[in-house]
Amino acid sequence: MTIDGSAGIESGIQRDDNKNERDRLILSESPSRRNQRPKRSFCQLLRNGSQQFALEFAFSCETALGTPIVLQLGLPTVLQGLCWVLGPICGFVLGPLIGSLSDNCTSRWGRRRPFIFVLNLLVIVGCAGYLNVQYISNDGLGITVALLGILLVDLCAFLTESTSRAYLLDVCDVDEVTRGLLMRTVIGGLGCGCAYLVAGINWVNTPLGVVIKSNYELIFLLTVLVYIVCGILTITSIAEEPLVIKREDEKEDEVGMQTMKKYTTEVDREGLSPPEDEAVPTLRERITSIFRMPTCMRWLCVTHFFGWASFTTIVLYFTDYFAQEVLHGVPTAPINSTAFQLYQEGTRLASWGLCGFGFSTAVLSLLFLKIRSCFSTKALYIGPPLIFGICVGSMAFFVDYQILTLVLCSSFSLIFVTITTIPYDILANYHSDEQFTHPQNGPIRGQGTDMGILFAMTFLGQIVISILIGPLVTATNSQLPVVIMTTIMAFLSVICAFFVTYQ
Repeated sequence: MTIDGSAGIESGIQRDDNKNERDRLILSESPSRRNQRPKRSFCQLLRNGSQQFALEFAFSCETALGTPIVLQLGLPTVLQGLCWVLGPICGFVLGPLIGSLSDNCTSRWGRRRPFIFVLNLLVIVGCAGYLNVQYISNDGLGITVALLGILLVDLCAFLTESTSRAYLLDVCDVDEVTRGLLMRTVIGGLGCGCAYLVAGINWVNTPLGVVIKSNYELIFLLTVLVYIVCGILTITSIAEEPLVIKREDEKEDEVGMQTMKKYTTEVDREGLSPPEDEAVPTLRERITSIFRMPTCMRWLCVTHFFGWASFTTIVLYFTDYFAQEVLHGVPTAPINSTAFQLYQEGTRLASWGLCGFGFSTAVLSLLFLKIRSCFSTKALYIGPPLIFGICVGSMAFFVDYQILTLVLCSSFSLIFVTITTIPYDILANYHSDEQFTHPQNGPIRGQGTDMGILFAMTFLGQIVISILIGPLVTATNSQLPVVIMTTIMAFLSVICAFFVTYQ
């Protein structure tokens, strides 16, 4: 799941501002004009956010079907993590570059819409790759095409999400951005639920089975249709003005009630002029900066890493876990065998469980602001991951209870909504403290840099889990490491959350 999330309102605003601050590029508009955008109607915001439905639809289909497809093609279990490790690595490197290119785009369409259009096409190409490998007779070539397809979907869906959010920021004032992001949260949850619903139906046994050869073929056609409709709705929702980009040497200005620092430049503590043409940090520089963080920031990043690693483990591998461990199916068994049919049935049933996760995420997102007013930040950062860890851990003890396992999928929404909102709110509070941003024994800390480090934990979590799961499953000859690793990571995030500084 785009995975870059979709449930955070304030965090979404901060995350998208990150690219602009990092590259030190701003629009040739004054801050006052940026806050005086025309009011957008509900219909405009709804159309603008429809892209999120397509993103979650494509990504959820990928998480439900990606691992089963490559395993059925014969990819060794020890290498199954290849599906999910390539996209985060590429996103870690290419994310800032795409953000910088879109900031500098001078197309008459605007800065963001050309990139959204191209990235949407690449997602469709990726879906065509991994959902149509059954027509490739060579298994080795089929595995390669499937992995490349999953890579394209994983990478381009993330890039599209960040670019489309930047599009919303460019054409709306701060108040409208808050409404727009809330709509995206709900729309994304609905897209996620619908995708798992589609993946959970055996379409071959329906009247459509007369015109389609496999379930994957219909899922691909539906994905293309969803992307065409949602893409057109988004691109035509609000016109962008082609704006001249220039550099501005001025101190950070805080914009709107969210106190989001938009399109700003950093100034060192002595008041010197900001650096010119600062390069996008390299991977090595980012890793080095992690070890130079204040203690409170380090604990926040470690907690965020374990939270995302926990969520990623169960979401990416749940369909395969359910099909093999609960229904005892075998992905590499002969097509007409009972073991293979059980595996196919298991992936469909697991998709129904994940469907509950998607729709419960949409409902929880609607209620989240009210929930925030009833509990402290610390309680919200500890409680939901703890409940999630208990629910997933109990799956290991109730392997024979299919319905209970599927019902417990709804608990996934607890940690998802938490890790896509709370950490970014905590970071915003840190940056409201001058002692944090201007430490006595260190350089000034920019919000953009810290946001980038925190967001990088999502990639790092998926990379680590993708490397570990395959060997663990192979060594134990069981899928139980999926739920065990999920539970361990969830409990580690809870323990670390006690050491996070809350203001």
